[in-house]
Amino acid sequence: MKFHNRWLIALTSVVMAQSPYNAVGYGIFMDAPDAASLGFSSTGLIPSMDSRFSPGNPTTWTDLVFTYLSGHYSNQDISSAGYRSGFGTVSSATFIIPINGKYSLGLGMAPVSRKVFNLVGDTTTVVFSGDTLTMSKSLDGSGGISTLFGGGACNITENHAVGARFDFLFGVYDEHTVSHIDYRSAEYARRFAYKGTFLSAYYRFVNDPETRRLSAFASFQFPFGNHYIARTDFFEFISPDPQPRTDFVLPTTLSGGVIYRLFPSLHAGAEIVTRAFNSEQNSDLNSLEGEIGSATRFSVGLAREKVFGSRDWLDWFHYRVGFFTRSHYIDRLGDDLTEVGYSLGLGIPFGLTQNQLDFGIRVSKRQGFLSEMPEAITQLSVGLTLGDLWLVKGKRR
Repeated sequence: MKFHNRWLIALTSVVMAQSPYNAVGYGIFMDAPDAASLGFSSTGLIPSMDSRFSPGNPTTWTDLVFTYLSGHYSNQDISSAGYRSGFGTVSSATFIIPINGKYSLGLGMAPVSRKVFNLVGDTTTVVFSGDTLTMSKSLDGSGGISTLFGGGACNITENHAVGARFDFLFGVYDEHTVSHIDYRSAEYARRFAYKGTFLSAYYRFVNDPETRRLSAFASFQFPFGNHYIARTDFFEFISPDPQPRTDFVLPTTLSGGVIYRLFPSLHAGAEIVTRAFNSEQNSDLNSLEGEIGSATRFSVGLAREKVFGSRDWLDWFHYRVGFFTRSHYIDRLGDDLTEVGYSLGLGIPFGLTQNQLDFGIRVSKRQGFLSEMPEAITQLSVGLTLGDLWLVKGKRR
């Protein structure tokens, strides 16, 4: 699936608002669902809030003592030589219920991808029937795909746990094109409504349930059922024109990771994620079409947990540091789109039910085929996790 080259040359000459990469395909996939994962450079597969718990991985929910409600907000700033912009969004919200130390259930919401951009082409002149006409075009869009998910897990044995998660995709993306010819202008808008479903399978291995020296995790996510775009075209002075539904391509994602305890309060983690699309045909996604390929993400991190019983106030917090590198699915155009960065995180536990306030910051550089200058990206995230007793051995007050 190729770019329209003339569009690309014209529209990338002046770039405003968001990154131009947000204008292609599905936009940029969101890969940090919570503040703790952001600080650890994880995607949420391996535990980040502590060495046992991740809000995004159902197999880590079964050993919880308390029911948890978790919410996170993320703000992203993107800058380059020609522009600087930012936007904020709720990065995840999750409600988790452990049952008798063996089972777990949970549901939540999270963004999948985001597209916010405003591209303005160069002004050109053409001679038509002896008249000199000034022409220009602009394209802007906003929206993206989000998910409402539900899942659960079960401890098969003391060492092994399995889980599943269903993701129901939804979202609206609006695109607006304005063509200028001298003092006249023509406007055209399209709205894309996304629908689709993911199924994910999870596995967790713990070598020793007491010491948890080594924990390994795996996940396989694939689309199933119907996934389509309901598109509506909008013209000036004409009623909206709904178009036939069209299928759109969803990726298959394979993830793996490990957590290794170096010392009683210090552990290291590593994670690899591979995303691939089953088809390169997606011709009706938007005006700036990109070629769909594969994407790989690798991260490593260190985390120091709270030291219980210590009187040193520096031991009362969780500390995280991480590094990651990833390619994006928009590729095969000479120079692939890559991103490299590092992250820092801080967790503040409080209360008898192990509540936690988390902060994460990630700084990265993204560069590739759409821009000669690299982008500097700073992402901040804050999250709050609150616990309560529920279904541990019946509701107790």
